[in-house]
Amino acid sequence: MERILIVEDDLKTADAFVSIFKLTWPNAEIFTAQTGWEGIRLLEEYSPHIIILDIGLPDINGFEVISEIRHFTDIPIMVITARTDELDVVKALELGANDFISKPPRKMELIARIKALIRKKSVDDLSFGNINFDKIQRTIHINNSKVDLSVYESLLFEKLILAAPNTATYTQLTEHLWGEDNEENIKKLKVHIQYLRTKIEKSTGNSSVIINRSGLGYFLRNP
Repeated sequence: MERILIVEDDLKTADAFVSIFKLTWPNAEIFTAQTGWEGIRLLEEYSPHIIILDIGLPDINGFEVISEIRHFTDIPIMVITARTDELDVVKALELGANDFISKPPRKMELIARIKALIRKKSVDDLSFGNINFDKIQRTIHINNSKVDLSVYESLLFEKLILAAPNTATYTQLTEHLWGEDNEENIKKLKVHIQYLRTKIEKSTGNSSVIINRSGLGYFLRNP
């Protein structure tokens, strides 16, 4: 079941979106927020598959919401805009929004574009053997066990699973996480790896999913 978060302070506009989804996508689960911070809270709590975001919010604006969200997830974001707000659209896209829709929304176009964004995002869900990694949810599923990841753990595991079955080198991992390869960052990397190993072992009982290749880096072993 797809989960959709609508962040819009105008109740009439929000209700229009909810009505469209109820009529054309009855199985979707809809959440609504009237402020930017409430939207971010609901995103963290319910991990929706897509966000429909207005720019003009009463607390922080939509641009700030996009910036905050992009610190911890690459969930698809569709911006709601008036037809004349071209500069707003450009700014939102540059900050990390994926698409935009004009007010009032056209029913079939809205549904088609949202499904396309979700479908495109699903391609980014990664697997290696019995290991499945969900970037949006920041979770690993190994057989029937689920492991919840922090932001850094998610970034780290993404690099490992993209490299599998090969080794992700120390350089690749440290540059991916901190933008620079040096001894200090390698030490930090080893700490994060140890925390991640412990978390995986606690949830799955398996202590040999992430393997060190001495002097080179780390690789995943299919359990």
